[in-house]
Amino acid sequence: MMFSCTNPSTDSTLSPDPDYLLPMETVEEDYAFVNLRTGEELPGRFASASMFFEDRALVQDNSTLRYGYIDPSGNYAIDPQYVYATYFVNGTAFVALPDSGLIAINTNGQKLFDLPDVETVSFIRPDLACGTLSNGNSCLIDLKGNITNVGSDKQVIPMFINHSDLILAEQIDNEKFGLIDATGEIVIPFEYDILTPPDKNGIMYYEIDDVGYTQAGLLSKDGEKITETYYDAIHICSDRTYCVKTNDKWGVINDKGELIIPIQFDEIIKDGDLYIIQQGDLYGWCDKEGHIVINPQFSEIYPFGKEEITPVRSGREFGYINKKGKFILNPQFSTAGCFSEGLAPVIKSDDDDDLIGYIDQEGKFKINPQFNRASSFIGDLALVIKDDQVGFIDKTGSFTINPQFSDLIFSKDFSINESIGDSYLPCR
Repeated sequence: MMFSCTNPSTDSTLSPDPDYLLPMETVEEDYAFVNLRTGEELPGRFASASMFFEDRALVQDNSTLRYGYIDPSGNYAIDPQYVYATYFVNGTAFVALPDSGLIAINTNGQKLFDLPDVETVSFIRPDLACGTLSNGNSCLIDLKGNITNVGSDKQVIPMFINHSDLILAEQIDNEKFGLIDATGEIVIPFEYDILTPPDKNGIMYYEIDDVGYTQAGLLSKDGEKITETYYDAIHICSDRTYCVKTNDKWGVINDKGELIIPIQFDEIIKDGDLYIIQQGDLYGWCDKEGHIVINPQFSEIYPFGKEEITPVRSGREFGYINKKGKFILNPQFSTAGCFSEGLAPVIKSDDDDDLIGYIDQEGKFKINPQFNRASSFIGDLALVIKDDQVGFIDKTGSFTINPQFSDLIFSKDFSINESIGDSYLPCR
């Protein structure tokens, strides 16, 4: 087999650390790190910056545009000297100096091994990377520097690994997906138009449309078909359930392919111990057997998640209901976000300034309306935007970090959800 790799990336399951240090874009359009616990800014500004992985953050020097790594104090642990660099994974990063090929380094910047014939490299799991060789072929690289040159007349692109030792890959000549092992041997043939990596239960979702229409189903990691019936589409609902679509209607099957909620809804989405359902233009909830517990009657809703109440739109205004469908707070808000830590961001319908404040579960403002956009609380902090500047507040409404930044780069907890609207950051 011959391979060609994708662009450098990190394993999608990695969690940033320490997660209290957040890279933020300044008004000068460079990047600074802010300590969310103290509100202090670390020394140094950078042309680009990443979250911390293994106590190292990949940054780009403002003056030289070379890459290096800082420690949680903001000081360089590895000087900016590289023209190419990846995040650290299992104590290893791949870098390139201006006048040399790729090498692997440890978190102290010491060379572990050379990769003289490798042009690009990307992690596809914490102990394995995919590299593109100078001759255009691809290889697999472990963290000891062992290279498996996987070659054949069939060229495929290794994609990534999730919960399995098998690697999702795409065959270039026919644009089909299959699975390979770490030696490059084909385990699942390249015959699927869409294929997901095996989940933690060893199940994959596939689509085939060679017959002129989509046929979707579930496979085991051994390639055995779990579903005897073909569906138009399948979405993962939860750990062992899958939402399925036939003739524009949705139901739910389990990991054995058995139908557990009849195919009858215009949409269905898992929401904790319930399912959000859509009938026509209205939304409600059903239980795990498909019995409706809250009639579809709302034009807009948000998931309960781990909370006992959630915002719903009834008529032109938002109110809050419990899991029995009873209004806890009557509709009175033009915009409403999810409760977290006992507070929710809202805009009162009678507020002509459209400013966001935070209410408690009795509907009383605990933080007065003053923000243009705002998130639900994550722990003791919420992200807010005031006068086009990003900052953070605590649960008293006091700024822990004054509004002074133009944007976040990335955070596993805080995110600006553009799809909901420009006025606020609703539910996690």
